[in-house]
Amino acid sequence: MDDIDVGILKAIYEKSHSSLVAPLYLIDKFCLSDEEIGDRLEIMDEDGYIKVGRGTYTPGMSLLNGINYVGIAAKGRQILRDKKLV
Repeated sequence: MDDIDVGILKAIYEKSHSSLVAPLYLIDKFCLSDEEIGDRLEIMDEDGYIKVGRGTYTPGMSLLNGINYVGIAAKGRQILRDKKLV
């Protein structure tokens, strides 16, 4: 997990502490491509840092890999606490 991943966790946490939010704002916030944000979110989901909601790709509503919603998991909140970011 690099600094960008930690920044993504923090942005998700700041957007909503407990519910799922749309991930498209991450593209603008971090100036990363849809594909790169999607890849990072998939890895963080597999590792248990976040939870994602998936569906079919809808332009303007989801990432290319079908991620529609994202929320921070307990493991992700713990990383932010360990780094004293929340």
